[in-house]
Formats: sequence, C-alpha cells, structure tokens
Amino acid sequence: MRERLRNAIEDALNALYKKLGCRALFGGPIGPEEVLGRIGTEALGEYGRFDFASMPVMPGVSPNSFSVTSAVITPLGTRQVPDGFGGSMGVTSTVQIMINSTSGSFVSGSDTDRAVTILHELGHAFNMINALGGAPGIVSDARNVSLSEGNTKRIKDACF
Repeated sequence: MRERLRNAIEDALNALYKKLGCRALFGGPIGPEEVLGRIGTEALGEYGRFDFASMPVMPGVSPNSFSVTSAVITPLGTRQVPDGFGGSMGVTSTVQIMINSTSGSFVSGSDTDRAVTILHELGHAFNMINALGGAPGIVSDARNVSLSEGNTKRIKDACF
C-alpha cells in the first residue's frame, strides 16, 4: 500500500505541475504541490499525514464499486488564531487522510484513480486547513455520493 501511495502522490504532483487547470482547482497562498509534499507518508508532516485503515462498505454497495469510500479526511490538530474581537479561536492546522485498505481506488483502481483520490482529499485539506485558503474547485462532500462524484469528475477533467 505504501508504494501505491508514493506512486499516487508522484502522479498527482505530475498533474499539478503539468496541467494549469489542475492547479487552478486549489486556491490560497501556498501551492498544492508544496502542501502535498508536506503531508507525511510515514509520520506526521507539517500539514498532516496519510494513514491506512479498513473502511466498512455500505449495505448494497459492491466492494469494487466506485461508490466505495476510497479515503476520508479528518482534522488532526488545531492552533489558536486571533478572532478579531480580542479573543482567539481554534482552527484546523493538520489533517489525517485515511486511505481505505480493503476496497476502493487503492485496492482495485488504476494508477490514475489513486492519483485522483489523492487530489480529491488534498482539496478537502485545503478547505479544512484555514492557512491554505480553500480549494474553489473542490466542495465539501461528506456522506454525499453525488457531490463526491462531482468533485472526482472535476479532478479527472482538469488533471488527467
């Protein structure tokens, strides 16, 4: 799995470097290729880490279906920032990208499918980590298959 992750990250980086439309999916002051390089594959990096876990398949969904969750993202760490009213608030500073180790793109998908999964979750990281400024091309899609499929299509069209 770790080798598939390294290859997927390399393919995602190639897409970000070669396709302007791909890079345009991500906003903010820090480039997506730089952020991706700072998410740890073995340990916690500056913006978070990748991990693997078994994820249950929803009833009625085939384990090899593209409706299977390939990865999920969760806030991992926070930091305090001024709130503009004399106080402070906690904002997400790092994320955990959990890759499904039993089904989904990393088990039964192609190299491109895995790179798309990486870029998909990177977009969510941009939207979660306040300092990154958001990813206008990737919308929050938690538990919404239609929105998730829309994000995946935008990434495939712009990047591959």
